[in-house]
Amino acid sequence: SFFGRLGESIGFSFSFSDNMEKGDGRDRLKRFTPESGIVATKYDSSSFEYSDIRASLSYEWNWGSITAAKDYFTWGYGESGKLVLSDKAPTFPYLRLDISPAPWLQFNYIHAWLSSAVLDSSRFYPTSIDYKKREVYHKKYLASHTITITPLKGLSIFAGESVVYSDELELAYLIPVMFFRAADHFLSNENNSAGSNAQLFAGISSRNHLPNTHLYGTIFIDELSIAGLTDESKRRNQIGYSLGGSVYDLVGSRTSLTLEYTRLLPYTYTHYITTTVYESNNHLLGDWIGQNADRIYASLGFYPLRGLQVRGYYQYIRKGGEGNPIEQQLGPDPEFLAAGPINKFTEWGLSLSYEPIHTLLLSAEG
Repeated sequence: SFFGRLGESIGFSFSFSDNMEKGDGRDRLKRFTPESGIVATKYDSSSFEYSDIRASLSYEWNWGSITAAKDYFTWGYGESGKLVLSDKAPTFPYLRLDISPAPWLQFNYIHAWLSSAVLDSSRFYPTSIDYKKREVYHKKYLASHTITITPLKGLSIFAGESVVYSDELELAYLIPVMFFRAADHFLSNENNSAGSNAQLFAGISSRNHLPNTHLYGTIFIDELSIAGLTDESKRRNQIGYSLGGSVYDLVGSRTSLTLEYTRLLPYTYTHYITTTVYESNNHLLGDWIGQNADRIYASLGFYPLRGLQVRGYYQYIRKGGEGNPIEQQLGPDPEFLAAGPINKFTEWGLSLSYEPIHTLLLSAEG
């Protein structure tokens, strides 16, 4: 890995690692876990290999920057997971624009090239080996933009929207100030099956308005029916929300406590068009617990020495059934946790990390 700058305006970074996990019980798919997903290059019953490559090139000026990168892109608040964009899916390439025309105002835009993992059989063609065909996946993209205001020191409020679309690169979604949901109405030509998958989201963060305390919340709206708020027969409220807070210097000067609650209603993140699901490489772009689930999370951190962190955590998760696409389209949405069996998970963990010198990190977890 390396990183650096050229002059005052150009920055760059690169990192590559080749990995192998081996042993009984190793989880190659990494579906229902906060671990980032992978794309295996080789695997068998007892081991798998995968690589991780990240790179970025950026140009900065005094009130903004533009970046081309292949990396994780996260957005929102939360230690146990992030509703809007998380590091659950493997890294993907994107273009990013960040501008701050005033100290209290920021605008962020990203256009990403995702992996649909859906084969396009109409584009298969022969190879020089008779029994092998060249296989092609449907193209898949994400566009997202956000406005953040900081009305006073320590208080941030953001609101934004995103859209997952497929098959062809659309100029409308390359315009940072476009209203994506309205653009989708134009592109779909009154045909829902020709449309995209749009979302709205917002969040708030308060730091040190209560001493040594960070309070935060995020809401993610995949679909919301105003009529469904009062008429259960029209209920289509596919939303998620997360509330949390952290207190530092809880006991002395080296302890922190974090508490969070997250809930995702049925069918949040899902879509009946498989190329526009809120995923990349078959991994969620948002919170890893997925739809029809909630989580209580707590962690206690202790920092006895410089570079040494000891953290214990607890989480309790309820996960309902996945439902089916026909029910999602016909409605109404089922009540929270009503669809399918309810699975309950309780987890305790302890992690230790120590950085004796810069970039040398030793860690253990159990």
